[in-house]
Amino acid sequence: LLGIAILGFKTIVDPMGGLTEPQGNFATHPFVEGFLAGYQTMDALASLVFAIIVIGSLQSAGVSNNQQLMRMTMGAGFLAALCLALVYALIAYMGAHSVEVTGWFDNGALVLSEIANHYWGTLGNLLLMVIIFLACLTTAVGLIAACSEYFARLIPKVSYNSFAIIFTLVSCGLANKGLSGIISFSIPVLMLLYPLTVVLILLVFLNKFFKGRHAIYLCTMALTFVIGVLDAWEASLGLPQGLKAFLNSYLPWYDMGMGWIAPAFVGFVLGLVLVALGAKKKIA
Repeated sequence: LLGIAILGFKTIVDPMGGLTEPQGNFATHPFVEGFLAGYQTMDALASLVFAIIVIGSLQSAGVSNNQQLMRMTMGAGFLAALCLALVYALIAYMGAHSVEVTGWFDNGALVLSEIANHYWGTLGNLLLMVIIFLACLTTAVGLIAACSEYFARLIPKVSYNSFAIIFTLVSCGLANKGLSGIISFSIPVLMLLYPLTVVLILLVFLNKFFKGRHAIYLCTMALTFVIGVLDAWEASLGLPQGLKAFLNSYLPWYDMGMGWIAPAFVGFVLGLVLVALGAKKKIA
């Protein structure tokens, strides 16, 4: 964060160029396009995993009261979200003022590299290297630890250390594809998983209002999953033109990549109806 702040502060006091006008979808519906681009950060997915670490750390520190645990977890989450928002806003500012000098690139890492090089040459690239190394190292360690712990519980016959080694080797292999390669490979998966993650998080926040009824979770997630599969299909292989035209015509916001919203809402309402008709089972 300190390294990004240094680079961002330099950009603010000594801008590389004027503010560039938004292009493409960012000009027509910037919020939606920014939301979809945010899939690539994987922050929401990672939050589900890191929550395990945060809660486990608090419990290890002696926090056993559920209310206190919730307050401290929410506090940590709010602080993390605030810091990430500031970082992304700063990066967006740097990128918007750099286009006149650097031109357009396939991914943000190349943009940051050019910005750092513009101001400080090789020293700037070294600074950026340290920033990215530390940011990725902490994330990688946390994710590998959390995933290994989860799968070791799920499959007790395989040890935690074995899972950690497997995830590390697989991650190293995928890293050699480069950032653009990783993004292109992961987009179909993210188009499937991210709507499910967002809906699940919203349901958890609303859990106490519908008392954790199983039917509501099931219906909402099921309909979201259907659209997620279609989005992943479109991102990887492309949907048949007839099906795509049908979805664009009859499913709200599908053409913008947000077609899962309406089905999720319908699923939520359907779950409420089932609960009213007698589906009383709760999520454990």
